Amino acid sequence: MTCAKILFVVGLLVAVAAVIAAPDTALSQTAPPSQPRLWLADGQRTSGRLVGADGQGKLEFASDGSAARAVAAADLILWGDFQAPPKGARVLLASGGEWAGRIAAIDANVVSVESDAFQTLELPRKALAAAILVWPPAARDQAALAARLADRPAGLDAVLFVNGDRVAGNVEGLANGQIALVAGDSGQGKPTHFDVERVAAILFGTRRAPAEAPLPKSQKDRQPGRDNSGA
Repeated sequence: MTCAKILFVVGLLVAVAAVIAAPDTALSQTAPPSQPRLWLADGQRTSGRLVGADGQGKLEFASDGSAARAVAAADLILWGDFQAPPKGARVLLASGGEWAGRIAAIDANVVSVESDAFQTLELPRKALAAAILVWPPAARDQAALAARLADRPAGLDAVLFVNGDRVAGNVEGLANGQIALVAGDSGQGKPTHFDVERVAAILFGTRRAPAEAPLPKSQKDRQPGRDNSGA
């Protein structure tokens, strides 16, 4: 037997011995639960799938190899495993919350949002602070967008463009891939239309009622609900 063959056999024996001596980490480590977490008010922490519910506030959970158990909704602390939603298109609520979804349409009173969980939702426009259409992948650009979202024009909407520009005014709507914006603080005039692909975010300002037209002089002394004929 040559020297090369002897070295090969010795190396092979050493490798086999190391495999036999090594602990089976796949078996020795505790496998994560395959069921969603289930935490109860009495301190129990287990796991289970939601398999039923009734109209009396009772929920049924089942685990592999065990019968379903009923749990009062009031006794449920946590069920499931939190997963942070991927950063992307979303709406920022005036209350401080966030709702993941793509802006499908905007009109004077309603913003339609398409989400994977709830399909199409119609949210009141006054309940929204902003809509993010494009979330940049780089951390530096994310911080820059967050700063732009915080710089709100008083009482006005604003369109934040991907290239860093901003136009404040009144967003009249979004439809067919176009955002209609009346620039300026008057809220009057012909809207300009922008392709939605150019827009990073929309800020929703405080909606202001249009100013009342002054009454003619002959009408200033008229009082509603009274006979003003002078008879």
